[in-house]
Amino acid sequence: MLTMNEFKEAVTKDFKRFLDESFKDKEMVMYPLYKMNIAKTAISFKSSHEEMSIMPVVYLEDMYQFYKDTGNLNYTFAQFACTVQTKFFKNLHFSDWITAEYIYEHVYIQLVGNERNADFLKDHVHINFMDLSVIFRIALPAEDGYNSSYLLRQTHMDYLQLDMDYLRQKAIQNYEHFFGMSQLVNILDIIPKKLLSTLPGKMPLEFYVLTTQKKLFGASIIYAFPETLARISSELDDDLYILPSSIHEVLILKASERRDVEGLREIVCSVNEESLPVDEILSDSVYYYSRKSGLQLL
Repeated sequence: MLTMNEFKEAVTKDFKRFLDESFKDKEMVMYPLYKMNIAKTAISFKSSHEEMSIMPVVYLEDMYQFYKDTGNLNYTFAQFACTVQTKFFKNLHFSDWITAEYIYEHVYIQLVGNERNADFLKDHVHINFMDLSVIFRIALPAEDGYNSSYLLRQTHMDYLQLDMDYLRQKAIQNYEHFFGMSQLVNILDIIPKKLLSTLPGKMPLEFYVLTTQKKLFGASIIYAFPETLARISSELDDDLYILPSSIHEVLILKASERRDVEGLREIVCSVNEESLPVDEILSDSVYYYSRKSGLQLL
């Protein structure tokens, strides 16, 4: 069994042989790619004449795990070569997706945590928001709609001379269009009764869940639509604690029902450590919405 370093050398030396002739004149490149809360080694291919493009990638770490699971180096290379070619030939219109017009019509927002994404944020367009940042995703077309995206980098912003204010405006509009209006439900309405007894002892059951209709990227509501928090606070007749349970939703608790902030923070950290995929963690913080002063980090 090869070590990771030995495997990387083998990829550098032999992987390209498993690709068809269309990749003959393309350069294989490896580079660190910072994804949500984690860095991976991307493997991609580019032509020397491509000034600005979006190239499909596979990840060295995923290839190595597949190799360890199968124990077959050639089979691993053959499977991932097929993946590269499928991604590449499905997406021959990269240049159509990096125009200002396309970006403005397909951009949407996502919240990420600053602490876990410091390196990632250096290269990507973002807006600071408390201990979070707003980043921008560009939806890509698929047969069943828009189920993939790419992240807007500062190089795209500079190359296309995009206007930040207009980009933010369109991103919020598109976010609501892609994922639907905000929804608030009591946590008891979505947790099966048989699971209630398994919840942590410190987990209050008076939580509400705030997300989108499609239950995707729902945490971004607290940035995009502050009036939603104002409406919820008014309806509940109370200030609010807000817990970032993932990038897809936040938990809301009436302030009068819980004053132990450290206990709430422990709940957030516990969920992040034990229940979430790394790329879905938003923050370990607790936020507070005051009817007088708005949203704040505790």
